[in-house]
Amino acid sequence: MGYGLAEVFLERGHRVVINATTQEGTAEALKKLIRFGTKVYGVAGDVRMRDAVEHLCASAAQQFGSADNWVNNAGIVHPQGSGKIFTMEGLGSEGFMMDGMILYGTTKRAVSYFTRSFAHEIQGSGVMVGTLSPGTAVTDMLRRTVCDGSPESLKRQRFYKSMADDVETVASFLCSHMLAASGKEFQKIQWLTKRKIFLRMLVVPFKRRNFFSGCSPGHLITEDRTPRECF
Repeated sequence: MGYGLAEVFLERGHRVVINATTQEGTAEALKKLIRFGTKVYGVAGDVRMRDAVEHLCASAAQQFGSADNWVNNAGIVHPQGSGKIFTMEGLGSEGFMMDGMILYGTTKRAVSYFTRSFAHEIQGSGVMVGTLSPGTAVTDMLRRTVCDGSPESLKRQRFYKSMADDVETVASFLCSHMLAASGKEFQKIQWLTKRKIFLRMLVVPFKRRNFFSGCSPGHLITEDRTPRECF
């Protein structure tokens, strides 16, 4: 999801700093984005470590100056008195439970609480804090959870075929709303709303989608093999 967001921001003319845990991962992402030239910059580092986060922040500031939008970090723009901070939500953020996802869901629930509390704490600072709720995007991590051949993974496939979307569709939506967000109150940018879920449940018996064919990377695939947005 992070790579998808970076690509959309770059396509819209913004400068972007990306991060991966290893030098190899960072170099691989930069290679894919080479067409954007000097508008993209990569910094390797494990953001679970404080010094790595500080290095990432300093490198981003040195390369491009101040940050207007920062995804998944709560420290870069606070001192400058302006900007927006967004954290990425996921399965578990609103209490939804799924077997085999205890640790992941717990961390996302914690992130949701942390972000709302942080937004309350820094009221009046000039910094807007919000969350990004991408719903279920067909990422490499998701494919790994549904492509192991187990009975549980097949159950998950049935769920994701009705509720998931391709990364490009979701990233474009989130990017547009991040750029348009204004004001200083907490904001939740949500792709898969309750209305969309309801509509998809209605059409499940009539519209079959299959983007796990062969469990190989690719776009969301409909029966006519055409990538498209669904509701």
